[in-house]
Amino acid sequence: MEPTAVTNNGLQLESQMKSPHQTSSPRHCGADISPPNQGQSKGHESRGQRSSNTHLLFSRYEKLSKIGEGAYGMVFKCLDTQTGDMVAVKRFNASDDDPLVKKIALREIKMLKRLKHPNLVNLIEVFRRKKKLHLVFQYIDHSLLHELDSNGPNGIDRDKIVRITWQILLGINFCHQSNCIHRDIKPENILINAQGEVKLCDFGFARFIADAGDTYTDYVATRWYRSPELLVGDKHYGPPVDIWAVGCVFAEMLTRLPLWPGRSDLDQIYLITKNLGATGG
Repeated sequence: MEPTAVTNNGLQLESQMKSPHQTSSPRHCGADISPPNQGQSKGHESRGQRSSNTHLLFSRYEKLSKIGEGAYGMVFKCLDTQTGDMVAVKRFNASDDDPLVKKIALREIKMLKRLKHPNLVNLIEVFRRKKKLHLVFQYIDHSLLHELDSNGPNGIDRDKIVRITWQILLGINFCHQSNCIHRDIKPENILINAQGEVKLCDFGFARFIADAGDTYTDYVATRWYRSPELLVGDKHYGPPVDIWAVGCVFAEMLTRLPLWPGRSDLDQIYLITKNLGATGG
């Protein structure tokens, strides 16, 4: 089946998708993407086959290796043969005929097209091939998780912690000012490029806040960074869930250990209340 262009603005995707009808640890952008798997995959078509613009749209990205996999999709490291740049291409596993996949994909695309900020990862392009959606992102191979794992016995330099935290807060503040909550802040979703610039990624759980009375699913965020209201099943929440997660990440940078590494939601609540008290005060 021929690859299908979806348009660069992404927001027109819905009209082209008419159909009859936790958390793992992402290293790069995309929902529910777990740690990298080994292996290289050569999945590009020969240049002789690139006879149309739609072929060029997909075939410009030469698949190099799989860098993440989860419930909803896979992320591949690819070479943009037109620019020579590395990109991360997220491919949704299910067909876009699947209503759930369609809903998740549209939400993430609309979110990223609207949220443009130096501290948020950049969505480059969207396309569809063999009825599966592909999202193309800037590629950054270093996350805060790598930073936590690779530093020496003294941990991350304090000045560097301040710079990283400040940039995380700038990105989150922009999201909140745009009426968006990220809902999955954790070290794996905080990318850091060679220049020390922080980019928040993985907007698969993110939501726009419409009205104060709106309800949302409580099964978001990774347990260690999940706020108390999420742990007790509260469906009326907002931006503070992100601030809680940023605080957990900040503490982890200081100590190099998760602040509250609960083994279950109940254990997570126990660890929090043991430190902060039953009221969190």
